[in-house]
Amino acid sequence: MLQIFLQTSKINALEWQTAYQKIKSIVENFPIKIIRLESYYGYEKKLDKKHFDLVLDRNTAKEHISFWGDWMSYTGSQTIRFYKDWSKQQVNQV
Repeated sequence: MLQIFLQTSKINALEWQTAYQKIKSIVENFPIKIIRLESYYGYEKKLDKKHFDLVLDRNTAKEHISFWGDWMSYTGSQTIRFYKDWSKQQVNQV
């Protein structure tokens, strides 16, 4: 199980740079495959796609880590996103 708890009021942009790189390393090197799910109009097997590339928009201002959560990780079966840019992370928190 992978759980990350953030106290956003205690993190600044510089600290987030380090945290983001560590989170990226953890999800990319996790001992089992973590998936990113593209879902259209709710979950449909024939339309939805599973991906193992977890970093989207790599090396752009919109770079973020995206993967699918589940009930065991207390994420309520939703997409988890970590944005490289701290201000985007604060606005787009799960």
